[in-house]
Amino acid sequence: MTAAEINAILARLKMRQIDLAILASVTARSVNNWTSGRWPVPRPIAILLRAIDQSHIPDDWLFDQVRTT
Repeated sequence: MTAAEINAILARLKMRQIDLAILASVTARSVNNWTSGRWPVPRPIAILLRAIDQSHIPDDWLFDQVRTT
């Protein structure tokens, strides 16, 4: 997954970088490095984002998980 792809998915989902950081249990800096292209997006994160983007995981359920974590 490229930086452009992760940014496009985050935009479509209206997901902030901090939301992804909380969901993935990583730092906001890590997400920033992925979205800027400085670091490659880890495969599990790419799989998760694609699953959410393709509605395999309901985004409302996911956001509830972020809010309660």
